[in-house]
Amino acid sequence: MTAEPSTLHRCPHCGGFLPAADPVEDMTASLRSHCRDAGITVYPGDRVSEAAAASLLGMARGTLENRRLAGTGPTVTRFGIRGSRWAYSLRALAEFQIR
Repeated sequence: MTAEPSTLHRCPHCGGFLPAADPVEDMTASLRSHCRDAGITVYPGDRVSEAAAASLLGMARGTLENRRLAGTGPTVTRFGIRGSRWAYSLRALAEFQIR
C-alpha cells in the first residue's frame, strides 16, 4: 500500500479525491480580501496601483519600481493618460509571490 500525498483531499460524501486547489487562485482571492479589508482601491480588471502593489508585496515602492525596470518584478500594465501610470493585476502579484 502506498501513502497518499498530504496535499490530496477526499470528498466527505463519496470518498473520492477532490481536485487540487489552484494556489494562484487562492492567493489572488486572499489579496482581493486583503485589499477590501485594508481599503485599497481595486480597479476594473482586478488591478491595483504601484504603491498598493508594493504594499501588498511587503516592499518599498522604489524596490518594486526597480524590479519593474530590471524586468524581475511582477507583470505590469500601463494605464492613464498616455500610459502615465502603472498597474498590477492581483493575479500577477499572486504569481510573483508564489514563484
